[in-house]
Amino acid sequence: MTSFTPMYDNNIHPFQFRRSNDFDIEKYLYHYTTAGTAIDCILPNKTLKFNRFMNLNDPKESRFEDIITIEPSSSNIRPQLVDYFRSQTKAVCFSCDILTDDFCSRGFAKPRMWASYGDNHKGICLVFDKEKLRTAICNNKDNEDIMLDGKISYGPSRDGLIHNCSDFEDAKDYIINNPDYFFFYKHCDWHTENEYRFILITEGTNDQFLSFSDALVGIVVGMEVENSNIDKIIELSRSDIPVIQAIWGMGNQSAINILNPAAEHLRP
Repeated sequence: MTSFTPMYDNNIHPFQFRRSNDFDIEKYLYHYTTAGTAIDCILPNKTLKFNRFMNLNDPKESRFEDIITIEPSSSNIRPQLVDYFRSQTKAVCFSCDILTDDFCSRGFAKPRMWASYGDNHKGICLVFDKEKLRTAICNNKDNEDIMLDGKISYGPSRDGLIHNCSDFEDAKDYIINNPDYFFFYKHCDWHTENEYRFILITEGTNDQFLSFSDALVGIVVGMEVENSNIDKIIELSRSDIPVIQAIWGMGNQSAINILNPAAEHLRP
């Protein structure tokens, strides 16, 4: 059977899309944050910070100890294993587009994401080209670092995988070689986040940063952002980066406000 690869119009900017079969919903990633973090750190430094697993907001992930069950013969390595992955595994998390007519299916227009990660609509959402992000990480990571990326799968609670490990290195390799189970699965209650993540597993103790270079392609400010913060965000952005504001209306009458000259050509 001959496989069919859809052809997409890569000139469609994510701010222009409502529903179009020409739009590649896998092309862009969306990162929510507070206005303060964007103004003080992300935009001036052009970096995103990798968050250690121990600091993730899903307790199943941040504790890690429930994810793997060690056979009794090697259970003494369990605390060492848990400590290692909680501290040495780091993630940057994003949301994705969904192809529907609903404005809230857009990666930058998810009310729950704005409430949880965008400072209750007082923050911002950064829009990235996924392939450019992946290239930037590969070009800047240390040779010994392990980089993984992919979409999160969602489902019911499940028991940890059982593995009879010979030693710590054997157990570590087993976890790294089964990333879909250990790093890219969450309970179905989180499914509306439609998450995509990049993961670094490192041996170093320093904080890790993703230098996103030219991967940033748009900025969305929340509908409750202070005007002074909007001015700072525009000032810190490249002149060719469109900046818009997401506005929720009655029913499906949501819209975007154009906030800088680079976004003028995106008017509906």
